[in-house]
Amino acid sequence: MPNLKTGMRFQWYGEAFKEKIARHVSASLMVWGLTCEGVIKRHISGPYVFAGTYPSVQTGRLRQSISTEQERLSRSYIRQKVGSSIAPRSDQAHSYPWYLELGTSQHKARPYLRISYDETIAVLITGLRGGAL
Repeated sequence: MPNLKTGMRFQWYGEAFKEKIARHVSASLMVWGLTCEGVIKRHISGPYVFAGTYPSVQTGRLRQSISTEQERLSRSYIRQKVGSSIAPRSDQAHSYPWYLELGTSQHKARPYLRISYDETIAVLITGLRGGAL
């Protein structure tokens, strides 16, 4: 229906626009997740340097368990997970990767998730800012 003052017609594309934004955010999150996963695996592949740095490879189990996963929980909520799929043993409260990331009373932390997140967050910000909608 034309506007009486201007004679112009307007068509609302609100739902289509929201879906386009959701796809853009989803794609940006996935690019960031895969980039972060690659950075984690590359750093874990390095040699042992000293306590407090990335964990080094002994068996390769941690490196192989790193993955990224995306869930769309609702129309406006997308969750991107990057981390290890290693589950805790039945007699432990947390898994091996958790202890590496945060440390214990006997071993210094060997963070790999937080450092990789900090290194790659610019990829996510660039992806969200850039690109045509």
